[in-house]
Amino acid sequence: MNVKQFVKNFKDEKDSLLELYTSDENNQVEVVSKIKNMNLDKKQKEIMDEMLNDILNDVFYTVLLALDGSTSIGNSKQERFKIYDEKDIIISKSGDIESEAYEQFMS
Repeated sequence: MNVKQFVKNFKDEKDSLLELYTSDENNQVEVVSKIKNMNLDKKQKEIMDEMLNDILNDVFYTVLLALDGSTSIGNSKQERFKIYDEKDIIISKSGDIESEAYEQFMS
């Protein structure tokens, strides 16, 4: 796995969650149930879906930047984590995740 695929996996997970949360069909998911209970009109639902997309982008992007050492996690000091693939090969150099995450989440 390389850094591009690593970040893409996060992006795919974010997209999957967004699809789940914005679906009108899955009442077993608490988020979907709560949104339905708000009885939003079409325009309000569109705004809610956009907000969910923005929130998930921010969360996943922040986690990726934290793994890359570009920001801290919680109140901890900022530090870079080493991420290895299944063959124990490091998948990124400093800053690689940050730039790829920006490309996939923010552009």
